[in-house]
Amino acid sequence: RNPSGRSRVSFSPAGGLHHAMASRASGFCHVNDAVLAIHTLLAAGKRVAYVDIDAHHGDGVQHAFYERKDVLTISIHQSGHTIFPGTGYTDEAGVGAGEGYAINIPLLPGAGDAAYERCLERAILPALERYRPDVLVTQLGADALDGDLVASLAMSLSGFEKIVQHFAALGLPWVALGGGGYDVGNVVRAWVLAWAVMNHAEVADEIPDAWQTEAATYGVSVSSLRGSPSLKAKETPKRVMDALDREIDRIRERVFPLLESSTAGSSSSTSRESLSE
Repeated sequence: RNPSGRSRVSFSPAGGLHHAMASRASGFCHVNDAVLAIHTLLAAGKRVAYVDIDAHHGDGVQHAFYERKDVLTISIHQSGHTIFPGTGYTDEAGVGAGEGYAINIPLLPGAGDAAYERCLERAILPALERYRPDVLVTQLGADALDGDLVASLAMSLSGFEKIVQHFAALGLPWVALGGGGYDVGNVVRAWVLAWAVMNHAEVADEIPDAWQTEAATYGVSVSSLRGSPSLKAKETPKRVMDALDREIDRIRERVFPLLESSTAGSSSSTSRESLSE
């Protein structure tokens, strides 16, 4: 933040309530702060890309903008065949003016870091390059991390950190939100890592004794920021990667041509502006 009250990056760990719909609560989410933030940005004339890495499909945000092309929604999540809310398949790609502006990447349980890296390289980052948003909004749910009590995606803390680094490297004005996470030790470490990336801060793996003592009062017992060896990246099963490649191929065949044609010759002169509070 600078003296003018403008910021390039804004982080709300308490946010990310991506399941709430306009007329009802859903999935522990009563008010969809992501949707409200995006509407505010749209009112200012911005093109927005929303990227959701929570283990659950960002259905409420997708639903809000499913017929619009000034918001690109991307959600990478555990397959709806295995987890709430049971949506988020590749054929959910938007309708009407919004056709091609919803991207869903369902993952099988056990995905791990390799699957997320494949998604970033072949789908998420290329889609953002084609869409050329003015502002990036991300939902940084921590329930995809290995050891979560609800999801089974086996992401490492270092893998989470790398994803956030990719977002930071885009150089866009950035609104980051929290989200899910059902292992408190994972959640607090993930969002510390996210905060550090956003502030260009180097943080050591070893957690100071005083902090460990305070964390213990909340039932959290961890000594390493990026996790013990048992929480390092696990090998992704071949069947998971094969299924993922098929899903990404469908996205590239159907969605990418629409994104390319819609942004041909467009200007993104406002894309490097800061956010105002």
